[in-house]
Amino acid sequence: MGEIWVTEQGARLSLGPGRLIVSVEDRVLAECPISQVERVMLLGNIQVTTPAIQRMLSMGIALVYLHTDGTYCGQLVGNTTPHVALRRTQYDRQ
Repeated sequence: MGEIWVTEQGARLSLGPGRLIVSVEDRVLAECPISQVERVMLLGNIQVTTPAIQRMLSMGIALVYLHTDGTYCGQLVGNTTPHVALRRTQYDRQ
């Protein structure tokens, strides 16, 4: 799957058992196996629960925040490389 877009204003992205769930109030709009996601694009007023953020970051899934007109706001990305400790050691030794 790779990338999912959440565009429904007022939607909520939460974590279910092995899944990401997009809902508005009590109505589920979409579900997706989290193992198939590489990036989540959030357009406008979208809420993301803390457990969903933590799981996505631990899995290296980027959360990209966009304004409602599609302009870039920022992103959250977890540890994307196993070489962070190596890089820190290299910088310390310089």
